[in-house]
Amino acid sequence: MNADIYALCEVGEGRTAVQDIVNGLNEAEGTDKYAYIDSGDSRKSTYTKNVFVYNTTKVTPYKEFRTIGSYLKLRHVAQAFDLKENQERLIISLNHFKSKSSGNGSNADQYNGQGSSNIQRQSEARTLINELNALISYYEDPDILILGDLNAYSKEDPIRILTNASLTNLLEQFSPLDYSYVYNGAAGYLDHSIASISMSKQVTDAFPWHINADEQSKFGYKYAADYSPDPYRCSDHDPIITTLMLGQTTGNGHQEVTAKNRIQIFGNPRDGYLTLKGENINKVEVLSVNGQIIVTNTVHPSESYFILPTDVLAEGFYLIRVYNGGSYTTLKL
Repeated sequence: MNADIYALCEVGEGRTAVQDIVNGLNEAEGTDKYAYIDSGDSRKSTYTKNVFVYNTTKVTPYKEFRTIGSYLKLRHVAQAFDLKENQERLIISLNHFKSKSSGNGSNADQYNGQGSSNIQRQSEARTLINELNALISYYEDPDILILGDLNAYSKEDPIRILTNASLTNLLEQFSPLDYSYVYNGAAGYLDHSIASISMSKQVTDAFPWHINADEQSKFGYKYAADYSPDPYRCSDHDPIITTLMLGQTTGNGHQEVTAKNRIQIFGNPRDGYLTLKGENINKVEVLSVNGQIIVTNTVHPSESYFILPTDVLAEGFYLIRVYNGGSYTTLKL
């Protein structure tokens, strides 16, 4: 897979399991470039947690590891990373929602296709939504990627709660007919990649790697006598791969930023203005992180330089959408 960041669910609590994963990656690469984010727990038990493993030559963790909510906190975690290449930042919120089994009372199976504990999963989704602004404030960036085993298919209530909050379901956008899990012959996505508005503009692809869901469970790693040292059936879920182009974006995840539509930004917004430089700038919009247009400036005729007033903006995070011709570039402010 050769990922810069691995966001892993259901890793054994404590440090032994995650250290074993890191050791395996480093041994396979013949290097010591992989490390993990220490969540601070040291107990050994049958309980599991979510972990981040990252390539130290590509990204640097920014600030401290965070937990989200109070329900099984180590299954709802967040960490920001800075890309060493250009210092662009992203926040990853990694979640493992309650399974579809063992619900009682209002969490009992309602026989509507969503299984047991749907109310609990909805609660976890709402808690996550309510924490997003705190993550943006703490990590000082609006680019959030929500990953993990949410134990809900794309049209179920917990996922609708997330997408109704102006978040983008990346698998629905890039791989809508695919799947990550097979149960009794039925296939779908329980594992997700969901992005904030600003983050979604920097995603180039999202798709499952079919190494697990299609394989017989008897080929799994727990059957040691039949184990083969390849990636197949290392889990019952397929991993989701999300590829990013952090930095300037074009409003189209499939389009690269070229010299023609590249926008440069100069100045400090606290000085009351910014200078934008690009080819044929004909409109500039300032948006909130939720996508609401706050300011629109039309340029006639188009110019190579544009002075953007910022003294009317309250302190916070914004997106700047710069149009040149029929396309636009989105930048973070």
